[in-house]
Amino acid sequence: MHPESLILKAVLAVSAALCLLSPLNTQAREWPESHTATIYSKGTLLPYLPAGGTRTRQSDFLGSASRLECIQVQAKFARHDVALGRTMLVLRSRNGKKVLLKETFTELWECLGYNPRTRRYVLVSQNEHGVKVTLRGLVYLEENRPRFTDSVFARKRFQAAASLYSPEGTYLVLVGAPAGEDQYRLYALDLEQDQLLLLGDAPAPPPLSQEDLEYPEAADLMGPWEAPERHYTELEKEIWSFVNPHTLQVGYGQDTISKRGRKREVRTWNLKNVFRRE
Repeated sequence: MHPESLILKAVLAVSAALCLLSPLNTQAREWPESHTATIYSKGTLLPYLPAGGTRTRQSDFLGSASRLECIQVQAKFARHDVALGRTMLVLRSRNGKKVLLKETFTELWECLGYNPRTRRYVLVSQNEHGVKVTLRGLVYLEENRPRFTDSVFARKRFQAAASLYSPEGTYLVLVGAPAGEDQYRLYALDLEQDQLLLLGDAPAPPPLSQEDLEYPEAADLMGPWEAPERHYTELEKEIWSFVNPHTLQVGYGQDTISKRGRKREVRTWNLKNVFRRE
């Protein structure tokens, strides 16, 4: 046998072995309606083998005529400049017998829920940009014609450090900023109309832990929402919540990096009316 043939066989054997080692193996493809899906589906053919190993978690969601499996392979130890994980998304018929769509994305993606009025699943991803982990990806997965489509969140290259999903899946409230804006503010995204509106000033982020406060540069590096190490976080229910499917309530006060102010001012938005006026 020619040496070239032996080399070719060896290369093919190694490639096959690498594929078998990968917990998520799928063909990255182009998604014309979603630049986000195209970007995140590239680079998923090589195995995901971060130092320290991985853990796997699966979540299932029911649509009107389908079910979505969201399978995350997550690094046990997050490392700078290394993807936090990979996510396989499998859309099946409601009885589970037919696969309608199957794709793997780099980074960790989760499904916020399914909206029966639009017949879309809402998918989001938190991942690292620089040294900061924020909500940076949001795409829709359409049930009628199984495909990914981009949101205004993606088109504006928005990133958020906190978010709140409304009870019926109509809205996603965000603390963040689109590309080109330095200050994080309070926004609302109508997930049915795919419309993003600025509501006003953002509530203050949660106070830092005692351990973080002991760090000499804590105020600059972790204090405000825009700080380089103020990563994505969940705000307390006492700070913001939906009092009904359309009404958002947000609390403001004299908050510092070490404690919340005792006196609070509560502001309320009826998002149904807010978006209707636009």
